[in-house]
Amino acid sequence: MSLRDEVDAIRLGTAWCEASHVVVLRVSGAAAFATLDRVCPAALSLQDTQLRPTVLLREDGTVFADATVARDDERYLLLAEGPTAAELESWLRQHAVGSDLELERLDHSHQVLSLHGPWAWELLAAVLGPDVIGMPYLSFLRCEGGTLCVRAGKTGEYGYELLVPNAELEAVRGELLEHGPRWNLAKVSLEALDHCALENWFFTIRREGAFGLTPLELGLQWRLSPAKDFVGAAAVRARKASGVKTRLTCVLVEGEVSEGAAVLLEGKEIGKVLSAVPSHTLGRWVAAASLELSLAMPGILGLTVDGHAARTTSPPVINNRSLHVSPQRHTWADRESAQFPPLTLGAAG
Repeated sequence: MSLRDEVDAIRLGTAWCEASHVVVLRVSGAAAFATLDRVCPAALSLQDTQLRPTVLLREDGTVFADATVARDDERYLLLAEGPTAAELESWLRQHAVGSDLELERLDHSHQVLSLHGPWAWELLAAVLGPDVIGMPYLSFLRCEGGTLCVRAGKTGEYGYELLVPNAELEAVRGELLEHGPRWNLAKVSLEALDHCALENWFFTIRREGAFGLTPLELGLQWRLSPAKDFVGAAAVRARKASGVKTRLTCVLVEGEVSEGAAVLLEGKEIGKVLSAVPSHTLGRWVAAASLELSLAMPGILGLTVDGHAARTTSPPVINNRSLHVSPQRHTWADRESAQFPPLTLGAAG
């Protein structure tokens, strides 16, 4: 499949991949909460099966991992993108609060399967049972055989990560592939997931997260709790006190964009492109650019990038189909009779 076909599968149907980019640690012991509370900038007031998105920071305030913490009864799950499982385990032990901390790397015992698309919930209901349909965003479901179904997608469509025990992997994957053709299930790449994430302005550690920036420049302040003392907090506060100079901003460009390209306003450089994708849905390139703070806002016209006209806009730039698909009213089988708006309606224009 081409990248365009993969993106269409995510946007219009169902898509899956083997998500080796997601690493998972099970955290338990008397020091589990204190350690996680120390390393996670976000507040961790979680009920059982709830999730909280956060970032893990280095001492200098730069982003080490894009992470999600889940409450699993008296234990916790730490799902992360960026570091390897070994790097994440070592980092967490380095910042442990107390000695009674148990860390279990689930990459030895489980595999993560990722499922996305406006009809992903219906396919998963056929495989895992109807309880999937009622799952709220940022929650997980305990399924038969020990599989955990996590609803926390980053593509703008319905998205699920299945944490499957090795003993159940063949059966679960086999059921997905057996039922999948009814929903035009397609296997997609990590590149396609990252493409959709950028169109919907989800943070990607592999792209804009690779430039050594803090959450202040990346627009991730909402993942920080200002009252907490967490790893990297002193550096983040010092950066804020000294004055943040740039912020990540969504830019639409009328032609091909190279990562690292200068963003110009009246011939003056005001920032650089950190990440960009060609959006065939919009017929433009979508870029995440680090711009001077005074210009890091939607509605700035007259920009040029790589010689092409450009302007800033408010993300997301896609009118996701999943916003209009309701499990209570729609099914894949009658999708042609539903009056869904175009993916570009209400987008950046």
